[in-house]
Amino acid sequence: MLKDKRIVSTIIIILSLAIIQMLISYPRVVISLIRSECFGTCPAYEVTIHGDGSVFWKGENFVEFEGEAKSKIEVQQVRELIKAIEDAGFFSMNNYEYESVTDHPWAVVSITLNGESKTVSHYYGNKNAPIELYELECKIDEIANTNQWIGWDEAFCRDWIERISK
Repeated sequence: MLKDKRIVSTIIIILSLAIIQMLISYPRVVISLIRSECFGTCPAYEVTIHGDGSVFWKGENFVEFEGEAKSKIEVQQVRELIKAIEDAGFFSMNNYEYESVTDHPWAVVSITLNGESKTVSHYYGNKNAPIELYELECKIDEIANTNQWIGWDEAFCRDWIERISK
């Protein structure tokens, strides 16, 4: 009988932990960043972060790791990214598409959060995009740790921000 109580207690603890994990994660959050090539060697890839911390990578060109890979981030990092999305005002942003310059890369950010979905297309030749969009794109890269697959340092992202800040 004591053994049965221990088994039941163990099952209850395991289920409780699973429920707690589900509650502190964000099961309906999906954050995706696609970066395109340019006329140079801009890395082309897609990274998707789910609310449970799962990260999915698909490297295309000019990246160290071409193909698919997975990793995991902490739920706290998902929470940090959600705050960055809200602080940037992402859901009120427009698309920032073609300009006369044609050799820059694209970034496409798609986010599902709190039952709302939005995609913003951002051509880097368009200087009308708000700095908050550049910063959000960099934050997604940073939190997903895309450097492990791209094979570059974070300076690339920050260089774009410095260029448009001038």
